[in-house]
Amino acid sequence: MVFSSYGFLFVFMPAFFLIYFLIGSRYRNFVILAGSLIFYALGERWRIAILLVSMGVNFLLGLRIRRGLAVSQHAARRWLVAGVVFNLALLACFKYLGFLEENANEVLRLFGGHDLLPMAGIVLPLGISFFAFQGISYLVDIYRGTIRGTTNLLTFAAYKSMFPQLVAGPIVRYADVAAELADPKADTDAVFAGIGRFIRGLAKKVLIADTLSVTADAIFALSPRELSLETAWLGVAAYTLQIYFDFSGYSDMAIGMGRMMGFKYPENFNHPYVSRSIGEFWRRWHMTLSAWFRDYLYLPLGGNRRGRGRTYLNLVIVFALTGLWHGASWTFVVWGLWHGLFMLVERRFDPGGWPVPGFVRHIYTMLVVMVGWALFRAESAAAAAGMLKAMFGFGPGGAFVWPVATFIDPLVAGALVAGLVFSMPVRAQVAANLPAAWWMPASLAVAGLLLSACGLKVLSGAYSPFLYFRF
Repeated sequence: MVFSSYGFLFVFMPAFFLIYFLIGSRYRNFVILAGSLIFYALGERWRIAILLVSMGVNFLLGLRIRRGLAVSQHAARRWLVAGVVFNLALLACFKYLGFLEENANEVLRLFGGHDLLPMAGIVLPLGISFFAFQGISYLVDIYRGTIRGTTNLLTFAAYKSMFPQLVAGPIVRYADVAAELADPKADTDAVFAGIGRFIRGLAKKVLIADTLSVTADAIFALSPRELSLETAWLGVAAYTLQIYFDFSGYSDMAIGMGRMMGFKYPENFNHPYVSRSIGEFWRRWHMTLSAWFRDYLYLPLGGNRRGRGRTYLNLVIVFALTGLWHGASWTFVVWGLWHGLFMLVERRFDPGGWPVPGFVRHIYTMLVVMVGWALFRAESAAAAAGMLKAMFGFGPGGAFVWPVATFIDPLVAGALVAGLVFSMPVRAQVAANLPAAWWMPASLAVAGLLLSACGLKVLSGAYSPFLYFRF
């Protein structure tokens, strides 16, 4: 079930929060668990069993690690290794098995053999990358002594299944919500702040991302011979804004619903398109994922403490796996390595010391990011190569190329402009300059307009793709 769908907005969400607010805080974890399982089952059906197994195994392993620490570090480490292997095996089986089989068969064909490995045809369970990483962080944090974990299965199950962040993040660690899980409460200010945040996220998704998705999808579906330079750049620009407003919109909706429930989820985006380096971009983009890889992979590998060569190797590993986390395809790996390459350059030559104006560093950053998005969005390596060639004027050219005007109408143009404006910290600037007495009525008026516009678009059955099916 998608947050921007009719069923979620007009049926599930109102029913859930009505029950949640009416029932006492003592029973709210049960409501969270029941509501989250219903939410997941409506979209995934039998695959809810994977979530339940993940929930049960991680809970038991957490208990084992706690008991092991009371005996010896070595005993606890064995259970930690078992937990990490279990969560990675879930990902390997349900997300990467087909990818591994396909590449193994390609190698066999290369040497003149035939396909020996049958394609598994496993359907990817939604959100598995998020709840697998969540499980690893929970077990590692218990082992490190960062958290004690919980001995209450209901508390853990509520944390693991919490529907606002279950299928699209942010990646919420147990330490982020442990105190609130003990006694879930939400005061009036938190509820109203959460509603406002949810509406802003919904508007990002429905009014900007979904509008631009039509243009992006249409252009990326063209063959290289049908692409002009201008059309290629329009497609990449539309996708650049689509993925940001889609992903950050989902995060805003999740954070908003979390606030309404009494939880404060970590921020996930901080206007990444204002960045002036790739390093800054990754400090602003999908921040919970960047922090996860830093804390559970980069630093354990040695971080930057073992010399320049080892630091570079660690960065390459992290960004290759960051790409692979996003999807089982070589285009995702190349996307990760593309960003990793520029992280290496910036590690060696700090952009802050470059003898160029700030706006030039911003142009450089956005050029790298947009080329990366062309790799990320393309369905294959050949399609990515065709798009990149067209972007830089080396396309093959055909008897007919689609003119850029074919893909722009007033609605798309408005979404592009809105995307450019609101990818900057406009709201914070308005808040800083608007008289305090005007802020509340202005916020209510804007929220009402946005909610009305979103409601009309959802009710019209407008195209609303779900970008996270590969995550």
